[in-house]
Amino acid sequence: MFGHYLKITWRSVLGQKLYALINIGGLAIGITCFILIGMYVHYELSFDGDIPNEEHIYRVIQRQKGNEYLGTDYFAVMPAPAAKTIADQYPEVEAAVALQPQSAIMGIATRNLSTENGFWAEKGFFEIFEPLFLHGNPDLVFDKPNGLVITRALSHKLFGTANSLGKLVKLNDADFEITGIVEDPPQNSSLQYNFIQSISNQPNYKEQSWFNNSPYVFLKLAEDANPKAFEAKLSSLLGEHQNSEDYPFEGKLHLEALSKIYFNTK
Repeated sequence: MFGHYLKITWRSVLGQKLYALINIGGLAIGITCFILIGMYVHYELSFDGDIPNEEHIYRVIQRQKGNEYLGTDYFAVMPAPAAKTIADQYPEVEAAVALQPQSAIMGIATRNLSTENGFWAEKGFFEIFEPLFLHGNPDLVFDKPNGLVITRALSHKLFGTANSLGKLVKLNDADFEITGIVEDPPQNSSLQYNFIQSISNQPNYKEQSWFNNSPYVFLKLAEDANPKAFEAKLSSLLGEHQNSEDYPFEGKLHLEALSKIYFNTK
């Protein structure tokens, strides 16, 4: 019976070729668009989902009442000492990191200089985001003041090999030693970088205080920690270190889940 219907359909197609072409072509285009839209939506929703324990990772943001900028009084940047203070003061925090994006001119004697994007960061970066180390020890990479962690792609770009451990590169006219090589961050990651150096190398970092807002601060909470309860405890931290005479804005801290960052443009 099925074969009979198939023959009838085939004869109808041959008898009305233009009509059949329009219908079959439209159906094919519709299915293709549906698949492409589905793939795009899946990709967008997958952002930061490959980071281990991403459900326990939060960015600390602050709301400064009375300090509205570009239509919002919420800010993602924090005072430089906040990360260490939070890690030391709250047992719910397994790891904390202050990190700040940067662009730098990088090169070696046998390669042309190029502009690369990376981070100033603390060791907590490797505890929180857990990039795969191909070479080097994440606990030791910043033991040397000029230690530098680069990605596999940048290692290939500079040296033509995935293992450039111990080699020297020029970073903004200063010499750095490669102390670690990590796998490239996935494309669906909010944190894109080619290199990471210690935030202690950032100009004027040690002079920054609770009245300067510069780096991002990320936390990894313990599995049994209650994010809402911890946020309530954390909210008043700025008030403990800032006074109205030197800093006129009332700042309160909040937690922003890592999974929300990509879609939260506020």
